[in-house]
Amino acid sequence: MVGRRQVRSGVAHGRAERDRTQRILSQQGFDPEQISAWRQACISGQLSAQAQRQSEREQARADKKRIAELERELRRKDKALAETAAILVLRKKMNAFWENDSEDV
Repeated sequence: MVGRRQVRSGVAHGRAERDRTQRILSQQGFDPEQISAWRQACISGQLSAQAQRQSEREQARADKKRIAELERELRRKDKALAETAAILVLRKKMNAFWENDSEDV
């Protein structure tokens, strides 16, 4: 991972070597404007990669928050389901008790 400081150092070093580099590249047929454009593309690509990593971190935080919300909702619904099942079992037992009680009379 390359930081901004490292990119800046590279750019500063590149400025110092610009004359030498331009001379060599012009001998190879490259235009100085092309070199400048490539350098800018490299720098902006690095910065956009940092922005992408930041976006991924934010998305991960949002995902964790959503997972926590869903887990809370699931626990709440599980409790409600268990309560409903308990009520149905008790109702069934009460009905069975009252039916047996009425037969005894």
